[in-house]
Amino acid sequence: MTQSDQPAQPVPPESKPKFWQSLTGHTMIIGALALLLLIPLGLVQSLVQDRAARLNGVQTEIGEMWGREQWVSNLTLVIPVRLTTPPTAADEIAEVVVPIFPQSADITAALRTEQRKRGLYAVPVYTSRIGMKALFRADEVARRLGPNAQALWGRAYLGVIVNDARRASADGWNAATAVDAGRMHDAILSSTGHFGAGRFIGRPLTEAEAASLSSDQAFTFEFELPGIRALHVSPGLSNTSITITGNWPSPSFGGSVLPTKRDVTDQGFSASWILTNTALEAESVTPGPARDQDKPFFHVSVQLNEPVSAYGKTERVANYGVLFIILTFTVYFLFEVIGCTAVHPMQYALIGCGLCLFYLLLLSTSEVAGFAIAYVLSAAAVVAQMALYTWSILGRAKGLVIGAVGATLYGLLYVLLILEGIPLLAGSWALFVILSAVMWLTRKLDWSRTLKPA
Repeated sequence: MTQSDQPAQPVPPESKPKFWQSLTGHTMIIGALALLLLIPLGLVQSLVQDRAARLNGVQTEIGEMWGREQWVSNLTLVIPVRLTTPPTAADEIAEVVVPIFPQSADITAALRTEQRKRGLYAVPVYTSRIGMKALFRADEVARRLGPNAQALWGRAYLGVIVNDARRASADGWNAATAVDAGRMHDAILSSTGHFGAGRFIGRPLTEAEAASLSSDQAFTFEFELPGIRALHVSPGLSNTSITITGNWPSPSFGGSVLPTKRDVTDQGFSASWILTNTALEAESVTPGPARDQDKPFFHVSVQLNEPVSAYGKTERVANYGVLFIILTFTVYFLFEVIGCTAVHPMQYALIGCGLCLFYLLLLSTSEVAGFAIAYVLSAAAVVAQMALYTWSILGRAKGLVIGAVGATLYGLLYVLLILEGIPLLAGSWALFVILSAVMWLTRKLDWSRTLKPA
């Protein structure tokens, strides 16, 4: 039998490629890996929030020792008064405390700020030197005392209510008795609706000052008050000029109204408010017990803000974590479909873990070295890790490309963090350019073809 007469060997049927070997299946596997990496990203974000909560706890602890966030009322003249009721079988004598508020007042506060540290955490604190000059009208004093009142001038005080008086000190301060201080505090509250917490501090009215109240008089009161984070001043219903200065470079002004004038430099700040009685009456809340406790009384505020904390910046960076994973995986996917190389899903997973580790490195290093240095060190470490790993599995050229891409992405992210007002604009256009480039590079790609095995 000749060779041509021999029966032909059957051709084995061509094996059908598995779904995961197609571009579509491979893309879905990569997408699933990106979703799984949301777990470590979520853990990192939770850790950032825990550390930020710890910082708030440290601020509270330091505030308990140094001085809490301070609230200060306007200067008030407080006079104990003995009243005799109409004659009865036995004359009844009652004693009340009458608060008298100024016609106008000038308030100045100078804040000396510093940083107090506990472990890795630094908290801004201040010592404020507050000066008040208030004009009291004689006819208002007479009207408030009434015709049947016997003023106890020896126990009259000029003073204010402050939120935390534990370390307060005042010029000429001679503390009222506990009974009088409590009654003075309650009398001011019942007439103005000021904050309920706090303590009355002041100085006694001298005999000469008491005698001078037969005519309009201006009295002064100065005191020092340590605090933390913020200073709030409530003018009551008086025509009031308030000026607050300090050496903190990043204040925030708030409260019920913004400053009339403000000036902020790297060396400090100055802000002033001019408040009229008419405006205050329109904006003030209902006095006394009827006041809505959820609505703050009229006040002006200065917050000692820190430039966005390392925790806040790290959390903002972590919000871009998924985007970084997707963009990096896209580069490796282009290596596969254009460069005809193979990257195993396990290699994608290792690269994704390295990207997640960046945020942990950033968080831990920023607590010691500051955010900018921590960002550069962490980004350099992760980019070098990716580049060397890619070099070892895909070759030198692709390792250099992935290093350049990683450095560009981290550099772009840092620029977005420091931009004021336009990060969304810049970021959205950058993404548009990146997506357009990917669409151009894959425009002729056959998505149904089989990938080269890894």
